[in-house]
Amino acid sequence: MGTVVDYSRELAEESLITLSLSTPVPPGYNLVGKYVYVENDGQRNAAYEIMGVNAATTASSLTIRLRGSTVRSYVDDVNPASGYVYDVTTGAGARIPILRSWTTE
Repeated sequence: MGTVVDYSRELAEESLITLSLSTPVPPGYNLVGKYVYVENDGQRNAAYEIMGVNAATTASSLTIRLRGSTVRSYVDDVNPASGYVYDVTTGAGARIPILRSWTTE
């Protein structure tokens, strides 16, 4: 569905992630409550519940508010000022499974 362009880099209960989309989200489709799955190194799961969508989103770009942090750990547990290790990275693939239904006429 797309790739990660940017993401929150602070430790917080909610994060933002911006995706460059290869396939647009269908018009009117509600992403709140769905999940985004980001490819990573496999040390931890990088699946996040979508809490909201940025109003500035376009057909080729999507900024979403996530439940949880993109932070995995501190670089150095003894020295928090050393920065963070993240579960996601710029350029990683991402997907949001979208359910569709069809009717026969």
